Amino acid sequence: MEDVQKLIQETIDLIKLGEYQKALKCLDRVCVIDNAEFHFLASLIYHRLRDRGSSGRMIIKCLLTDPCHEKALFLLQHLFYRAGRLNISVSILKRCLIISPKSVFLQGKFSHRLAVSGQQNQSVLISKKALLKNKKEFEGWFNFAKSLESAGQLKESLDTLVQIKKK
Repeated sequence: MEDVQKLIQETIDLIKLGEYQKALKCLDRVCVIDNAEFHFLASLIYHRLRDRGSSGRMIIKCLLTDPCHEKALFLLQHLFYRAGRLNISVSILKRCLIISPKSVFLQGKFSHRLAVSGQQNQSVLISKKALLKNKKEFEGWFNFAKSLESAGQLKESLDTLVQIKKK
């Protein structure tokens, strides 16, 4: 099992270097059928190689092994977002937030997807709710300002950005 972990870490290092073909060859040396991280890394590599079909298939294999694999779910919603399937993207982000409810990053993406899908007022409510949970988080304030801007509340957005700068 340790060898599998070493190969997975080597694959991660190759992905960080942008060596996607080498990373795939590294994964080929790992013959693991039920390892969610293995399938996720393969999906990420295929995504970076712009092979959406293979990426999607690997995400499904990952999620069959670990239905709560947050990174795989996030990549899946991203594929749907890029394909213009905003409602599906939003639904998957809701699932991600159930898994990691305190993630400011995910809350920001969720708010953005709502705004892009025409639900600007809902985007503002989600951003405000996230901000109330953690008022010290810079990213939360920034997400709130962006959601206000998308809802056409430009003065409030600017006031929020000024508040951020003062902090």
